[in-house]
Amino acid sequence: MSKQEEKGPVLEEAMRHYFLKQGFFAVRALPVIIENETVTDIDLLLFGKPNPFLRHRINVDIRNRKRPQAHERLIWAKGVQSLMGFDHCILVTTDARPSLGRIAKGNHVSIITKQLVMPIIEEYSKDSVRLTEDEFVDQMKLASEKDSDSQTPFSVYTSARAIVVNRFTSDSMNQMLETVRDSFNFYLTADTWERSVRLLYLSSAFFLLIVDFWLKDHISATTPELTASLTEVIRYGSSGKRQSELLLSRVDRLLSIIKPVDQPDLFSDLRQVQQQQWNAVPAEIVADFLGSESTVFSLFERAVLLEQSAYAKDIVPIASLPADIKAVVYMLADYCKIDRKLL
Repeated sequence: MSKQEEKGPVLEEAMRHYFLKQGFFAVRALPVIIENETVTDIDLLLFGKPNPFLRHRINVDIRNRKRPQAHERLIWAKGVQSLMGFDHCILVTTDARPSLGRIAKGNHVSIITKQLVMPIIEEYSKDSVRLTEDEFVDQMKLASEKDSDSQTPFSVYTSARAIVVNRFTSDSMNQMLETVRDSFNFYLTADTWERSVRLLYLSSAFFLLIVDFWLKDHISATTPELTASLTEVIRYGSSGKRQSELLLSRVDRLLSIIKPVDQPDLFSDLRQVQQQQWNAVPAEIVADFLGSESTVFSLFERAVLLEQSAYAKDIVPIASLPADIKAVVYMLADYCKIDRKLL
């Protein structure tokens, strides 16, 4: 890799380091996928919690080249913000032309120029406690080498990031729960725990992040109301219990018209099977933990700590995690019906 090619990732890592220090949850190098086609990538995506009632998603476009094409990148960053529904966008550039600042201000784009970038890079060079994104990817690929299945730690890592880049919904919550389950499975079957546990920490962090963003719209709910809502979302998905049961009723009416002679009890069997599947989801385990007064206001902060644990060069085993985030991992293990003694 040439020195010019190295500049971009170094600045991206330096900016991530900077925004992490400011209290953001920061994800680097995220692809934007539309109709199964990757159309662009986001250098840095920030998730912020300025107060209990607000959450922000901010895309950051980073250019560190001799000819950074800053005006074009500004337009591009603003377009990505609009396309993805982000709350704000930031352009990081070595271009210091006054016209760039004027255009940015008129279009509500924040600019970080060379004057501020250099101290950020210098500060980052002194901090080597985290893996870079490229190093993390290498870890996921190494963990996938002996896996002949189509689903590997690397593919789960990729899928989890695809969920994070889109607007969060209750379905996002359940999709990320599945990546947590997959991460536990890889952890329990891996030859060495060091690589697979990184994926477990990261997917758990993403899950907490999604739940935290979901909770901001339920901040005034009582604890019983909150746990009930979480239970319903985890068990029934975005449709909710009422819509899910309504769908079953529609199937009932359809089958009553068809009336299969050889299977007179077909619908009652289907309803029973579906109800058993819903009841088998231990949603209360997650809802009671996340909706409790001792936890609900610290989910974002715990997500940040889990992400830090995932990227730490000196990886910490689950048993040695700080108590507040170890409790999250154990709760997720309970949900996935995994014996804590195996962790």
